[in-house]
Amino acid sequence: MRRLLVLSFLLATGCADGSPYCALPEDATGRLVAYCGNPRQEPVCDRPGMEAHYEESGTGLHLVGGERAGCSIEDAITCPLGTVGEPYCITDPEL
Repeated sequence: MRRLLVLSFLLATGCADGSPYCALPEDATGRLVAYCGNPRQEPVCDRPGMEAHYEESGTGLHLVGGERAGCSIEDAITCPLGTVGEPYCITDPEL
């Protein structure tokens, strides 16, 4: 029940301003999954001195300069260790 309330709140607030949010389903750890309001976007965090973006290489498109954001055990959007700033959404050209 708590997760449904959190999901409803996040959908009402997180999607409206374009910020990433945590929502169902749960991943293998039991945590919610990080999403952006636009299905073509990915929630990311920057590495120090860099800005997350996609670059094409011989094996396809890769996220460079950042890491994908995730959800904490408190169901809040978080950045991985070693990244800086707040999570934000960027367009994934592969989607």
